[in-house]
Amino acid sequence: MMRKASAAASSLLLLLGAVGASAASGFPIRMEGKILRKSSDKLVLSLAEFEFSGQREVRIRNRKTGEEMGIPMASVYHDISYTEPISRKLSESLDIGEWIPYVEWVIPDTPEALGDRLTRIYEYQNELRRELGSALLEGGDPEIKVTSRVTLNKIEKFHRIASRIARRFLFLMREKDEVNRYLVPLKIEIGYNPLTSISSRPGASSARDAREVIYWEVHRVLTQHFQLDDSLVDTVFDAPTTIRRIRFVGAKEASSPTEFPSVTIMGRSIHSALYIQRQGFVRDVMRLVRLKRFSDPFIKDRLLVDRLVNEGTIVEVEGRKVAVTFIPPFMKKGETLFIEPGGEGGKGIPIVLDIPLPAEGYTLTKELPEDEIDRIRPGMPVVRR
Repeated sequence: MMRKASAAASSLLLLLGAVGASAASGFPIRMEGKILRKSSDKLVLSLAEFEFSGQREVRIRNRKTGEEMGIPMASVYHDISYTEPISRKLSESLDIGEWIPYVEWVIPDTPEALGDRLTRIYEYQNELRRELGSALLEGGDPEIKVTSRVTLNKIEKFHRIASRIARRFLFLMREKDEVNRYLVPLKIEIGYNPLTSISSRPGASSARDAREVIYWEVHRVLTQHFQLDDSLVDTVFDAPTTIRRIRFVGAKEASSPTEFPSVTIMGRSIHSALYIQRQGFVRDVMRLVRLKRFSDPFIKDRLLVDRLVNEGTIVEVEGRKVAVTFIPPFMKKGETLFIEPGGEGGKGIPIVLDIPLPAEGYTLTKELPEDEIDRIRPGMPVVRR
């Protein structure tokens, strides 16, 4: 059944990729928005600076007749935009509900360009989530509700756009098998910090709540954008190759409201998961992980699986303890891992896993000697040897 699903997904990717673009024309993406209102013979649009990406004209299309026209832009801001004044006759006759404004991106049809645009989209979605979170915390003002609805619609729109770009990216990578090379880390934030005193409310101020919110955002990205099977989402989310900053190390309940829980999915995490899905042995891998047989030949003999299971990162340093990305089921309390300050192959600093905090997103080690803790920095690789 798993192989049939994988084959069907591969066929879909081939079809989408074959009709999606050509190297000569680039990969086109239409960015549609809404005409929000008229203002002094100008049209106020929901399309913003990110959508325009430097373009100075918008096209509008009549949803009933198919009629189109181009209108120069007067001002483009981070949230909305204004066209140049249109004729009084056109302004009076134009029903804003019948016209759809749009601009078009033409992305170079290469893995580098597509991967870069995906990264920019995820960064923009994080910005939109922060705006939405701020609006939700400010109360029930009608204008805030309208702004929140527009922002939420944009987040949803960019999910659909990112899905198209990711499928094209995977299509180009199907033969090279180099997803990791071109896909930079994807950082996904939620829009506010439910661990702060500002946003705390009964039943909603725990790390577990924050983890739940961000988990479903990650789930959507992995399944809809990168075509991963639902059975692999937990594997990627909990893997040591994924950096989870749900609760910040050493933070109190009243953390800074400018800090936001996030999950960073490394390109190698997606690359490894796609390999496991393609081979159809997710159950075999996870059975060994649950049995804590991390060095089983089935894992060690497969480079991509070995990296997913046995390579992690330092999240933060707290006093003489270190927070690492190894959490259950990818760890055993009391086992020894190694920090590699000089990179792969160097002399490692041994650390002992002590306190697993899966809801927070990391495990704390036992205390290290002073001379060793001074050498350790966030982002350093941690491996199981």
